[in-house]
Amino acid sequence: MAKTCYLNQHFIPCSEAGINLSDLGLLRSYGVFDFFRTYNGHPFLLDDHLGHFRESAEILGIDLTFSDDHIRRVVKKLIDKNEWRDGGIRMVLTGGEESNFFIIPEELPVFSEQDYQKGVAVKTYSYQRPYPRAKTLNYLIPWTLRQKSFFKDITEIIYTDKGKILEGSQSNLFVIKEGNLITPKENVFHGATRNLVLELTTEDFNVEERDLLKEEVKEVEEVFITSTTKEILPVTKWNDREIGSGEVGPQTKKIRALFRSYLKKSINN
Repeated sequence: MAKTCYLNQHFIPCSEAGINLSDLGLLRSYGVFDFFRTYNGHPFLLDDHLGHFRESAEILGIDLTFSDDHIRRVVKKLIDKNEWRDGGIRMVLTGGEESNFFIIPEELPVFSEQDYQKGVAVKTYSYQRPYPRAKTLNYLIPWTLRQKSFFKDITEIIYTDKGKILEGSQSNLFVIKEGNLITPKENVFHGATRNLVLELTTEDFNVEERDLLKEEVKEVEEVFITSTTKEILPVTKWNDREIGSGEVGPQTKKIRALFRSYLKKSINN
């Protein structure tokens, strides 16, 4: 079935969509986006993603003229028109006089059950995103790095800056150290899944939002990354060095179980 998208107040086949060549999102990366997913036809954490989308637009000074209720109705129609049970949905807003607002259904990247059972590998790169609290269209760094052999066989690139660990190129990062759950707070994007993990773990963990130093990785027992597509994804290898025992730790498994339980309740309600 041909996919339907939403472009500037019209539902049209994705194959027929087009933008003006003077669009600043294309010419200058002047634009923002957000990405959420559906489970069995239900948009997950949509309110959080709408809030992030609007905040990103405000940070870059781009006017989002549509209300959240309008966008919710568009999302519902897109899910119905595309029979979109389990997939991704991307919202994009570009700036300038020839601005565009579109919402498109996208296939999700595939992570195997082995990734969750055995953990994945990450490598670090010294970089801090401009406007870290906004999701902009500028993904030049990770896309360029992915072409290099050094970064090809890993799941995520972790940004570091001035001796601190920040975030993944497409994820947030958590560590377990001496039983404490720690995640960077400053100069990172506070993703919807990250924020949900913080909510779900307040009763069972001592949670710390703080600077995380690069040297601390040698002392942590567990690491995992979070995002809309990755959910709670364990990390067992950091720059070719094993984390802890080299296996997925019990606290990461517990947090993933909390997430899956919350997800199941959300879908069924």
